[in-house]
Amino acid sequence: MKNIEELTGVDRAIFEKDVLPANRPVVLRGLLRGWPAVQAGRQSRRALVDYFKQLDAGTVVNAIVGPPEIEGRFFYSDNYQDFNFGPRSVSIGTALDTIASLAEEPQPPAIALQAMNVLDVMPSFPGDNTMPLLDSDIVPRVWMGNRSMIATHFDNYHNIACVVGGSRRFTVFPPEQVSNLYIGPLLKTPGGSPISVVDLREPDYTRFPRFRQALESAQEAVLTPGDAIYIPILWWHGVNPSIR
Repeated sequence: MKNIEELTGVDRAIFEKDVLPANRPVVLRGLLRGWPAVQAGRQSRRALVDYFKQLDAGTVVNAIVGPPEIEGRFFYSDNYQDFNFGPRSVSIGTALDTIASLAEEPQPPAIALQAMNVLDVMPSFPGDNTMPLLDSDIVPRVWMGNRSMIATHFDNYHNIACVVGGSRRFTVFPPEQVSNLYIGPLLKTPGGSPISVVDLREPDYTRFPRFRQALESAQEAVLTPGDAIYIPILWWHGVNPSIR
C-alpha cells in the first residue's frame, strides 16, 4: 500500500496555499509537538490521563462499550439490525481511569468516547493547545479510547485529525472507490456515517472481492503524538491501532 504524503514545518500560509487546493490527504508530521497534551502523551499513559483529568469539567458523557470478543471493532450485530456494543453514561475521569487500568490486558473490553465538543468537556484545552492552521472559533472535538478501530467512513467536512497519545494507523481511500468498499446499511450506522463493512485488519476477499481494487488506490500512515493528518471532505478513512 502506498504511503500518505508527509510534510513537516507546515504553517497556515503553506496549508492554505499548497495543502488545501491539492484536495488529497497529507500527514503533518510534528505539527503539534509543542502542545502540553502531546508532551504528556509522549511522557507516559498515566501522565496523559492525569493531564486530561485536570482539565475535566465534570460533564457526564456518552461512551460506547463492547465486550472483549469484538476485539475493538465497533460494528453491526450479525444480522445488521443492531450493534455489537452499547452506550454508557460516564465521567471522563472515570472513563480514563478505566481505560488506563485495562491497558495491559491482552483482550480488554472496547471503550470509546467519541466526537466530544471540547468546550463542553475540557473548556481550557483549546487555550493551551492551539491549532495553528485554523481560526480559533472552530471548536475541536476529542476522541478517547483504548485499542479500538474506527470503521472506514467519510466526513461531510474537511478534517484535521490530531494524535496526542498512543499511535494510530490511518488508511484512506479516494471518494470514487465507494463502489469497492461495500457500504453497510445507510439508515442505521454505528457512528452516524455510512461505513464500509470490510475489516481493514483482515479483509475477507471471498466475501468482498472488489476490495482488492480499493486497496490499489489506498494510502496509509502511522501517526504518533504530535502528528496530524489532513483528510479532505468525502475521502474515506479508517483508523486502527498501529500494531497489526
